[in-house]
Amino acid sequence: MADHLEEMDEKVDANRIMDQADFLANQFEKFTHDFREKGEPACCAETDSDHSKCQKAETEQKSAKKDIINVTRRLQKALVSLEMMTESSDLLKAIRKNNSELREIVIKVNEEFSTSTVPIPEYDTVDMKCLLGDDQVPEKKTLLELMKEQQKKDQAELERILRESKDLLNDFEHLKKGIKA
Repeated sequence: MADHLEEMDEKVDANRIMDQADFLANQFEKFTHDFREKGEPACCAETDSDHSKCQKAETEQKSAKKDIINVTRRLQKALVSLEMMTESSDLLKAIRKNNSELREIVIKVNEEFSTSTVPIPEYDTVDMKCLLGDDQVPEKKTLLELMKEQQKKDQAELERILRESKDLLNDFEHLKKGIKA
């Protein structure tokens, strides 16, 4: 009955929308705070006196970026070459699909945090536990845990697509050598 009365008043709907936006902004602020405070530092000076682990991680990250750029460029070259050939339609379709998947996952991995990219919950579990009791509210993972899981999934997806891309590029090289011979 109260919902019916609230629907009649337009100001209540506007207030409800503003409250929801404030809640999302508040939850996002909590997430960014937790991410900054509890996130793993880029370099752990206490455990690594000569910073060798930091340098190793940095070189691995740089080589991974170079690998992504090189694979993307090679895929683009292969697409241009295959579009001129008439008998390579299956490989062309596969490379196009793989190239678009690679672009999407690279964008997703490098994406900044925002209220649209962070899975903000509909309610605050701590507040709901205070209101309803511990046994009435199911346990949920924190936003930080959810984001770390999502980042791991995205990274695994990126690695899978890179492996597929390299296989497709090898197929392209074999096709190219077969045509030249």
